[in-house]
Amino acid sequence: MMDAITRPPRDDEYTERDLVGGSRATFALSHQGMPKQKYYREDMILENKKGQPLSCSHYRPCVIHAADGAVPCVVYCHANSGSKRDAEEIIYSLLPYNISVFSMDFSGSGKSGGAWVTLGANEVEDLEVAVEYLRQSHHVSTIGLWGRSMGAVTALMYSCRDPCIAGVVADSPFSNLVQLMVELATNKEQGMAIPKPVVKVLLSFMRRSIRKRAGFRIDDVSPIDMMPGTYVPTLFGHGKDDAFIPLHHSEKLFVAHGSDAKNFVAFEGNHNSMRPSYWYDNGMTFLVSVLHGGAHVVHPHSPVASALMMQHATQQDGDTQSSSSEDSDDDIVQRVLEASLAEEAAKRQREKDEEQEQLEQALMASLQECMLNNPEQGSSS
Repeated sequence: MMDAITRPPRDDEYTERDLVGGSRATFALSHQGMPKQKYYREDMILENKKGQPLSCSHYRPCVIHAADGAVPCVVYCHANSGSKRDAEEIIYSLLPYNISVFSMDFSGSGKSGGAWVTLGANEVEDLEVAVEYLRQSHHVSTIGLWGRSMGAVTALMYSCRDPCIAGVVADSPFSNLVQLMVELATNKEQGMAIPKPVVKVLLSFMRRSIRKRAGFRIDDVSPIDMMPGTYVPTLFGHGKDDAFIPLHHSEKLFVAHGSDAKNFVAFEGNHNSMRPSYWYDNGMTFLVSVLHGGAHVVHPHSPVASALMMQHATQQDGDTQSSSSEDSDDDIVQRVLEASLAEEAAKRQREKDEEQEQLEQALMASLQECMLNNPEQGSSS
C-alpha cells in the first residue's frame, strides 16, 4: 500500500511525439462543419517552491480574435499514475470553443522532478505555480480546472484557497485519504480484507512512514473538510461502478460544497474506464458558461444532484426540529457534565495512543534486531 500511495507506476517514457501536435507541435481541428482551425503546443519548464522542475504544455489557438490577445484557459490535473499527456481527453472538446488547455506533470510524476506522489498534498502547490504563471503571462483571461482522481482532489483543494478560479470539473475525487485507505484495506474486491484491528495498527505505521518517506501527513489530504468554505462553481462526476474510489466520496463532497453553483453527474463505468460522451458534454457546457459567462453562473441540478440536495435538506430539517425546544436548567447541567466527561475521555485516549505508539516502535525495533541477529539460513536435504 505504501508504493500505491507514494510511488505508483510513473508515466515518464513518453516523447513529444506522443503529445497532441506531435514533434511539430501544431495541429488543426474542425468543429460542427466549420473550416479547420490551427492550434499549437508550447512546451515549457516551470519550477515549484522546492526548486523541482515541472514539465508543462500549453495548447493555444494560432489565431486569437480578442483585442487583448487573452483567452480562457483550463488547467488539466492528472491522476496519480498519469501525466500531462492525459489532457488529451479534454483538448479536442475545449479548443474549438476558444478555450486553451494547460497541462503539467505534477512533481513526482511524468517528466517532472521529485520522487514521490502525495495525492494532493504537494500537487496543490504545483498547481498554484501553474496558475500564477498563466496569470502573469497575459495570454489568459479566466481560469478553470479539470481534474481526475488525484487531480480532482488537487483541483478541489486549490479552489478553496483561490476564489478567483472560474470553475472546477472534478472527476472521481476521494473525500478523505485516510478513509479511502481504510476502505481499500478492508475491501475484499481489492484483494485485501485486512481485519479492522490490524488496520488501526497499520495506519499508525503508515502515518509515520509516509511522513518520513514523502514528507506529508495523510490526515491533511481531506478535501471534505474544506468544502463548506468553498464557493467556486463545481461540477462533480463519478463512475457508478467505481470500486477503487466509491461513488459516495463524490456524493459527500457535493453535499458539503458551499456553492449553489454546483452539479453532480453519475455515469456508467469504473475508476479507469473511458468516460461516456455525455460526461464530456456536461463538462464542456459547464466550463464554457463559467469561463465566458462569469464565475457565478448557477446550473440546473441533474436528477442525482437534486436527490442528494433534497436528502441533505431533510436531514438538516430533522436536526433543526430536534434542537428547537427550549433548554431547561437540567439539560444545561447535563451537557456541561457530558462535555467534562468527554474531555477527560479524550485525555485518556491521547495517553493511550502515545503508549500504543511507543509499544509499536519497540515492537518494530525488536523485529529488526531479531532479523539482523538471526539471518535466514539455507535449508539442507
